[in-house]
Amino acid sequence: MRGQDRTLQQDHERVSFTAAEARVLPFLASYLTLEGIADRLGLRRSTVKTHVVSIYKKLGASTRAQAVERAVAEGFLNAQRAADPRAGARLARRQG
Repeated sequence: MRGQDRTLQQDHERVSFTAAEARVLPFLASYLTLEGIADRLGLRRSTVKTHVVSIYKKLGASTRAQAVERAVAEGFLNAQRAADPRAGARLARRQG
């Protein structure tokens, strides 16, 4: 998915995630902290935080749970994987 944006139609506005945001998004459904996500992706915590803030803004969310709920509702996350707190960890092992 490198270099491509995921898009959706929401409230008559086109919402898109950068490739970096799309890499972080599945981890929001996991038990991992921002530091844990950063470790798994080989990023700094501050970089992950920047991506998360942007994801929240784009989804109109103010909490992690709300962001995951909206991402599932809009088809960005698979509902079954989002319900599994180990999903982000499995994804990281496959990417690593």
